[in-house]
Amino acid sequence: DGGTLLTSGQTGEVVVRGAGVMPGYEGDPSATAAAFAGDWFKTGDLGFFDDDGYLFLAGRVREIINRGGEKVAPQEIDELLLKHPGVAEAVTFAVPHVTLGEDVASAVVLRSQGAATSKEIRQFAIGRIAEFKIPRQVLIVDKIPKSPTGKVQRIGLAAKLGLASRLAKAPVFVPPRTQLETLLAKHWAEILQLEQIGIHNDFFVSGGDSLLAIHVLGHIYKVTKIQLEMLRFFEAPTIAEVAHQLEELLAGAQPPGPPSAPMSVIRANAAMPASFAQERLWTLQRALPDVPFFNELYVARIRSACDVAILERCINEIVRRHEILRTTFAVIDGQCVQIIAPELTVTLASDDLMGLPRAEREIVAHGIIQEEMLHSFDLGKGPLIRARLLRQAKREHLLLISMHQIICDGWSLGVLLQELGALYDAFSAGAASPLAPLPIQYADFAHWQRHWKSHADIAAQLAYWREQLRDPLPAMQLTKARPTRAVDGLRTARQSWALPAALARAAKRFANQEGSTLFMALVAALKAQLCRYMDEEDIRVATNVANRNRVGTGGLIGPLVNTVILRSNLAGDPTARELLRRVRDTALAAFTHQDFPIEVIAQSFEAERGLRPAALANTMILLQNAALRPTVGSGRTLAIEEADPSMMLPLVTTASFDVILMLHDGPHGLRGTCVYKPHLFSAKTIDRLLRDFQQALESMVTQPEHPISAIHLSRNERALEA
Repeated sequence: DGGTLLTSGQTGEVVVRGAGVMPGYEGDPSATAAAFAGDWFKTGDLGFFDDDGYLFLAGRVREIINRGGEKVAPQEIDELLLKHPGVAEAVTFAVPHVTLGEDVASAVVLRSQGAATSKEIRQFAIGRIAEFKIPRQVLIVDKIPKSPTGKVQRIGLAAKLGLASRLAKAPVFVPPRTQLETLLAKHWAEILQLEQIGIHNDFFVSGGDSLLAIHVLGHIYKVTKIQLEMLRFFEAPTIAEVAHQLEELLAGAQPPGPPSAPMSVIRANAAMPASFAQERLWTLQRALPDVPFFNELYVARIRSACDVAILERCINEIVRRHEILRTTFAVIDGQCVQIIAPELTVTLASDDLMGLPRAEREIVAHGIIQEEMLHSFDLGKGPLIRARLLRQAKREHLLLISMHQIICDGWSLGVLLQELGALYDAFSAGAASPLAPLPIQYADFAHWQRHWKSHADIAAQLAYWREQLRDPLPAMQLTKARPTRAVDGLRTARQSWALPAALARAAKRFANQEGSTLFMALVAALKAQLCRYMDEEDIRVATNVANRNRVGTGGLIGPLVNTVILRSNLAGDPTARELLRRVRDTALAAFTHQDFPIEVIAQSFEAERGLRPAALANTMILLQNAALRPTVGSGRTLAIEEADPSMMLPLVTTASFDVILMLHDGPHGLRGTCVYKPHLFSAKTIDRLLRDFQQALESMVTQPEHPISAIHLSRNERALEA
């Protein structure tokens, strides 16, 4: 894709040049630009050179199946299926998939009637080819459709065989048929906030996203003890398909997929290794002592009566359950370690604001919130969690939960509040805690992460990121300005912004139509904008992923969040629809490889290539409810809801990125904050950047067939200066 000359054995597009090659298409410059790379003509054939320099053709570029970012050569699968003793002919082709974009299917002609079944042919492929290349559908046919000249035309074969029409319309509601389907349907309806969901309704089209999918996989493990992989769920995102997979796995009819590195309970001593993220935060905080750059403050509004003593008891039960909340940090033998206290009591501070005039209560509350934000933590002494309750009326309170980022992330705050609601219900009724013991603690995760080299499936993810971020890696500079002092790189400013509710709804519809998510549509708009700003086709942006796809991690408090780099090639001036497809493929592949710590990737690249971490990406985009935080429910006796996100913006912060777009999807549209470095950009420039982002998104959803070059941005679109 990048125009790089490949070595022997590597497959790529065959290009030719010479006296016998035409210089271009007469009178059609756009066709010439698409067909040529310099004076090289792109044949559209795939091929590779062997060690002796002989060229072997391996298919056509347009026949490659792009399955959620994984590229599948259909001829490779044909050759495998033809080795089955019962198969006379085989042809592999793409079928549409609502979330992966394309999936793999094969049509076969048997040597004799009844020589094999579709299931037997799929079983034959398992273990002989990579899991993602195994056809999800094997169709037995009498004859494979061919052109008048006798050639197999893979493009359009799905439609000819009736495999493309099933996605054309929404399925009719079909109720659960088995006990397993009933369990799945009940849980899916709860997390999707639907009255009911049919067994053939697509999870993602019904409102699900990758974050909610983690909850589904956790529930599946809870009821079946089967760890279904995220990619398998994307492949078959209906209750009927998931139940079928689970029944086969339970019956031992098919292997459960690649082995997953388990996390074990480790209790060697009180000093445990810090995770990579914790080590990074420890280093940064030590360089900036007493500065609250890394405080995480969550403000929850409680709209019910609240017993302070019971609430404090709940908080301390959570502290007892989660070792990370009793953790401080030290350096032993030159290594950052976690020191876990056997017990810790947290006092719930309480402020009664009811005696103030109503108009003053919010003002005073905002002042207290800012005070909490500026109150730094001592990582060596702790505690690293504080709680404070502001009473504004008999049935209205603000609960402030403040933690250092070294012991939490956005998901953790949701876990804490969900446990708080459940405990308050029980303790108010005089009952014991209803919460099951945690199977693992955060220290177990950190130990598991530190030993990634011993886990084959995790180590393999490094190979993916090496390939994804291979050279050449063009510089991603939004501006020519650079910091003149070291402290400049730490300073940030922020600007609130919002996208209209109508645009948010339109973006969701556009994304759903293309088998994508709202987050992917936002990334696509940002990439189109950056492409125009920098006149660069190879675009990289960063985002955070929850990194909670391993068994036992969903209920943990701790900084599991990981950063991934989304790299897309925008060559060929794609339409908005095509751009979204490329972004979706990139995002799905990145989510599949989200376990590998960004800190290790950055260290590896810096050691091997002299590549500074900041060179990987300088722009980040976050959609809060899509990647960071589960939905906060209300207990029966404690009505908790998220407060206005604007109340939680810290006065000071630092960022590794030049620009961070943080969005929160709510009933009034997309609202959020743009964090930026003021020595690089003025407030006026950032205002223009945000307007252009909205314009890019509007253009994409209203004119999806138009190329990104047609998006109207600011007049001076190639210069962003301070």
